[in-house]
Amino acid sequence: MKKLVLALVLLVVVTGAALAIVKWLGFGPFGGTEGDPPPAATAPPSSAYYVALDAILVPLLRDDKVAGTVQIQVKLEVVGDQARDAVLQAKPRLSDAYFQELYAYIPRLLAGGARLDVGMLKKRLQLVSDKTVGGGIVQDVLLQSVTELPAS
Repeated sequence: MKKLVLALVLLVVVTGAALAIVKWLGFGPFGGTEGDPPPAATAPPSSAYYVALDAILVPLLRDDKVAGTVQIQVKLEVVGDQARDAVLQAKPRLSDAYFQELYAYIPRLLAGGARLDVGMLKKRLQLVSDKTVGGGIVQDVLLQSVTELPAS
């Protein structure tokens, strides 16, 4: 009886291994048929560019003294040459608009005892980007690093 159960288990294991190999190689019922039309050619996607901005340093003031600094590294994802050129031309305006937004937002947020929320920062900077260079130009705002530096 034990030999029969052992033989049955061995048969199931070998059959499973054989089916896995056949599927991996694409033979038999797992392979493509000869009559299938070739997959439709898709248009190559537009190339995405990443435009790096200079680091944004936002001072944190407390009692008329600098209590610390928040440093943010930003890259902007744009699709297409025209969008890249528009963002490169607007880099100074974007940096200034980001600084103004963060200078007003971060101290209020940290004064309430909250921590920096990277997701919220991304959304705010995306809104500023859309307002500054137009909607749809900047596809995504990538925050490479957000660092809180103590006062020195």
